[in-house]
Amino acid sequence: HLTGRYVTKGDWGHFSVAGMVRQFKYLEETDTGAAVSVSGKFNLGKSDDIRYAVNAGSGIGRYLAFGLGSDVVLDANGEPNALDGYGAFVAWRHVFSPKLRSNLMYSAAMFDNDKAITGLGVTERAQSYHANLIYSPFPKLDIGAEIGWGQRSLEDDREGDLKRFHTSVKYSF
Repeated sequence: HLTGRYVTKGDWGHFSVAGMVRQFKYLEETDTGAAVSVSGKFNLGKSDDIRYAVNAGSGIGRYLAFGLGSDVVLDANGEPNALDGYGAFVAWRHVFSPKLRSNLMYSAAMFDNDKAITGLGVTERAQSYHANLIYSPFPKLDIGAEIGWGQRSLEDDREGDLKRFHTSVKYSF
């Protein structure tokens, strides 16, 4: 792996551009993957901000959508082939008070699979929506609840939905 990142910050928030180059090797055969990521946060006053990231490249499946896509596959000749992937998210964060905050999020990822190599049972795309509420009754203690909906689509057009409600308790040492 070779990675690099540039970040600039200000009262307005922050902006980052990152890149990665990686080599895949199987026996004596190799392929190279490369990707770029643009991300940041824009402050919208004292109580709101927008956070985002856009990622694109080859050989990045493990870094998108909780690893739903493959980084690389072997073709019929036993040669590695880095697969292309694209992903993004956007989130709005609102602070109601020093003890209560909320986030609304959307994310999506797409994978450019060579179906002749991967078959039809692999992820073509995924998307999800989330809404949460986090309460901090004491410093270092967060109590949260989140609802989410997600959808995964395979290359053979099968789709599955996920509906989730979960809670969390976090104490920071």
